[in-house]
Amino acid sequence: MRRTLLIALLALLLAAPVAEGFAGRNGKLVYGWTTLDEPELGPFRYSDGIRVIKAGGGAAYVLARCVRVPEQLPAGDCAPSEYKQPSWSPDGTRVVFDGGAQLGLLDADGGALRLLPASGSDAGEPVFSPAGTRLAFSTIVGGVQELWTSDVYGRGARRLLSGPAGSPSWSSRGTIAFIRRGLLWSIRADGSGLRQLTGKQASQPAFSPHGTKIAFVRRGTAMVMNAGGGGLRALRALRDTTQVRWSPDGRKLVVEQFEIGISIANADGRGSLRMIVQNQVGATYNYATRGVDWQPLR
Repeated sequence: MRRTLLIALLALLLAAPVAEGFAGRNGKLVYGWTTLDEPELGPFRYSDGIRVIKAGGGAAYVLARCVRVPEQLPAGDCAPSEYKQPSWSPDGTRVVFDGGAQLGLLDADGGALRLLPASGSDAGEPVFSPAGTRLAFSTIVGGVQELWTSDVYGRGARRLLSGPAGSPSWSSRGTIAFIRRGLLWSIRADGSGLRQLTGKQASQPAFSPHGTKIAFVRRGTAMVMNAGGGGLRALRALRDTTQVRWSPDGRKLVVEQFEIGISIANADGRGSLRMIVQNQVGATYNYATRGVDWQPLR
């Protein structure tokens, strides 16, 4: 009798749906941060940086920084609002980011900063491949934003597909989700398997750690759907959202919200948000986040 009950219990456990999550401790958050100071006397001062903060909050520290006082620096030294949209490598040891016309790459401790060879006229939105050996990014070619890939140092860059495309997210299963003409699409890393996933507006896609779901933004609301399409649901508590990313364990979301900052929410969108970084706006200053990503499990 006991054996029969044990077998029945085991069967129930195996049949029960398993929550999408990984064991381990979530890493830190990396985000872009821009400041604009407009004193009544003296020149404007722009400062852009890549910062890191613990997921529980606290003091942030700067990985990279670029300062520009337009009236004092020659053109091209360090354009304002250009250090943004950072993304962690799969092993959490490096960060790639939009460094202006070129992509930037640096170590997780802020060392070894380098700007990668230019591809097109304005590269941005970079993400690592699952193995951490390649990058997917958008770049402007002939006035059109296109989707490209390269090795992690920007070498061997090539167009992934023709036509307008951007905002890539590289799945742990090898598929790249991206935005094309305002809709969500996916494609394999070799350029095959092009597939349209939504028929309505979408932006800023992000695969879950298992690669089975995609979070994205639709008209300011965070959305989640199955990676192959279907199962769409709106996380209506996550309003004014401009970007959404999964926690490495798959149980949380980090959201960037317009004129608010960066907060952490449950993956189902229920419950209250926990603010981590707050934007600040005053009479003579404007400090704001510019993209966020969550470091892999430590």
